[in-house]
Amino acid sequence: MINNYYILQNNEQTGPFTHEELMDMGIKGDTFVLSPLAAEWQHAASLPEFHIFFHSQGIYVPTQTNQAGFWWRLLAYIIDSVILTMLTSAPTFIMEVINGVTESAVTEAVGNYFNVIYLFAYLLYHPTCEASNMRGSFGKMICKLAVVDSSGQRISFFHAVGRNLGKILSS
Repeated sequence: MINNYYILQNNEQTGPFTHEELMDMGIKGDTFVLSPLAAEWQHAASLPEFHIFFHSQGIYVPTQTNQAGFWWRLLAYIIDSVILTMLTSAPTFIMEVINGVTESAVTEAVGNYFNVIYLFAYLLYHPTCEASNMRGSFGKMICKLAVVDSSGQRISFFHAVGRNLGKILSS
């Protein structure tokens, strides 16, 4: 039959199920499914007939048509940079006012302090936001972008830290 799906549960094939039954069961993106139109097992997230269901569940399955382009990513980066600069420059500005900015050694020390604060803020801000239910920073949210794994689930904090360390090392 055209509407018979099978799933792997505990390494055993179970089914047949209809498309609606699988959605009622709350199928996950990483569940292996044998579609009636395919010869091989696939993750449910890779089957187009489940994309609307996953999206309604808050799972954003990455596909060729919904991945963000360069300009959207750049805009999100600029928005996040403005946010981080504003947050991290406030304590630096207060230090400059307290210490005075007449001595170049103090100004250089404050500049170094700002760089260290910015780096730590960057390493906390992005991974925390990406691993949360927000699935991305404020800049990404404004641009309607989400950071997810290949099955559309949010990434872990440690995955997000590694991802952002990679960004820093590659720049």
